[in-house]
Amino acid sequence: MKTIIINPGSTSVKYSLFHGDNEVAFCHFKKIDNKYRFNGVRIKKTDYEDSFRYFRGYLKGKGLLKNSKEITKVGIRIVHGGNYFTDPVIINNSVLKKIDKLSELAPLHNPFALSIIDQIKRKLPKVKITAVFDTAFHQTIPAYASTYPIPLHISKKFGIKRYGFHGIACQWAMREVKRKFKKIPKNIVICHLGGGCSITAVKNGKSIDTSMGFTPLEGLMMTSRSGDVDAGIIDYLSSKKSVDEVMEMLNKKSGFYGIAGTKDVKKIVDKAVKGDLAYRQAGNKCKLALEMFVYRLVKYICSYCGAMQGLDLIVFSGGIGEGSSVIRNIVTKELKPLGITSKKIMVVHTEESKEIYSQII
Repeated sequence: MKTIIINPGSTSVKYSLFHGDNEVAFCHFKKIDNKYRFNGVRIKKTDYEDSFRYFRGYLKGKGLLKNSKEITKVGIRIVHGGNYFTDPVIINNSVLKKIDKLSELAPLHNPFALSIIDQIKRKLPKVKITAVFDTAFHQTIPAYASTYPIPLHISKKFGIKRYGFHGIACQWAMREVKRKFKKIPKNIVICHLGGGCSITAVKNGKSIDTSMGFTPLEGLMMTSRSGDVDAGIIDYLSSKKSVDEVMEMLNKKSGFYGIAGTKDVKKIVDKAVKGDLAYRQAGNKCKLALEMFVYRLVKYICSYCGAMQGLDLIVFSGGIGEGSSVIRNIVTKELKPLGITSKKIMVVHTEESKEIYSQII
């Protein structure tokens, strides 16, 4: 039995092939500045847009797939499931319509996922496709935490609430926590820090709050997203620029990139702590960016500690969370007065493809 797992992002898509329970192939399509790559090698735009066909051809060339009939199941990550989906579902026309309806809330993600589903249905019309939703894990957030303090009838009319994201990554983190501790600690904070960054409060195994909200823009400072800002700033800047320009700035030109001029967090951390005169100007910017990031992260952790009335474990995941011991050590030092030590810190390597595979119906 062979299963394909697909993880579409906004400018990339990851494919995995599972043979039984073993992941035997992993491939990454990526779009950067209108240049398209497959596992780091340049490809045509049409190959990126028809990635499922290209991936199958790659598997056949490697001898991992003799014919498409060997594929019995497909699982795909859908970023936004809104209030419709709390569990994985089999794709049918009704599900597709709901995913499409939610495209206005995730315009960079849901339409791309739908295009890939269309590719699969054309090539493998009889194969069962399971949709696994990034927002599903956060459906347990109570109304007092998910409801924004705007007129309630507006929220209900337009579906405005804290949906949360990175849910699949959180589910994998919880799986790893259970594997290590057997019994899940009562109060956990998951810091998923990568290109996008979020922090989630998990009480008794369930999400009770998370930093990303109606969109992935809210919350922590990220590589290019601003995270929390005064909404009045948007109104003020909209008198100087178009709303589209302001939103592009907040999503793509802010965060680490806006402060330090680069999205490479490793370089920022290195320059921030190096103190070399050659990096004096850049180092000052990098130092500020690092301090801002850590400050906001610690502030969220402390707020969730209060909300849960305790903190038993902090989980770090994602490229930054897993990869930067400097950031983890600074955060631990800042939280020492709360009794947080290295014994209460766990680092998890996120494997979303395996989590999606585990949820396939």
